Amino acid sequence: MQSVVPDSMEPVLTYFDATYVTGTYRAIRRVTTAQTPRRLHFRCPPLFPIQTWNVFNASATLNNQACTNNLCESWWNNGFSQLVGHDHPSVWLLIDTMRKDAVMDMTDIECDGRGQPPRKRVRKATRALQLSLQRICMARCDNQKTVAETLSAAGHTIRFA
Repeated sequence: MQSVVPDSMEPVLTYFDATYVTGTYRAIRRVTTAQTPRRLHFRCPPLFPIQTWNVFNASATLNNQACTNNLCESWWNNGFSQLVGHDHPSVWLLIDTMRKDAVMDMTDIECDGRGQPPRKRVRKATRALQLSLQRICMARCDNQKTVAETLSAAGHTIRFA
């Protein structure tokens, strides 16, 4: 079964393929023995190799590990917003809040060093989504689903979550 990519999506597909999957080709001009220039094409590896971004083979999904730092960013942004207390703070309030944040971080690091790691709060919906994705990946690992079925199930899970 061959999929059809709309013309408007072709640049996105080309970029994704060159950056993440196959890489690009680079032409190098060489002079041959007959003094005629000749172009040689060398394959350049992708900017981000598959081992870097593919979390399925690394079993991050299967082992319930974080794949990105989005969770850390959201925690910090939410916590900092609560520390500031309102939108558009003055420069002085911002500096004071940054100092408080640094002190809180140092306290967390100290507690972690004593064997008291900070509690991780995860929403019920996030936990349910992760569990669904984990089941989908397990079904693929056990050859219960094809690649197409796995991608479709993951797409529907993420879209409607």
